[in-house]
Amino acid sequence: MCYDITAINLIVNYWTTTLSNAVMIVVCLAILAILNLWNVRWYGETEFWISVTKLFLMAGLTLYTLVTMCGG
Repeated sequence: MCYDITAINLIVNYWTTTLSNAVMIVVCLAILAILNLWNVRWYGETEFWISVTKLFLMAGLTLYTLVTMCGG
């Protein structure tokens, strides 16, 4: 969970530096707190889709790296 918040914070800081790091941390923790207040099924479903997104991102970046290194 801490890694996810750090990754989101780094992505947001890449695009804009005007937003404070504390704002993103509080927003992410608030979203996670709301998910924890609901049924455990929603938290599990959210974690599942975050993991699936990470897998697609890793596969896409690997494919992108392969294509770029081959001159495509």
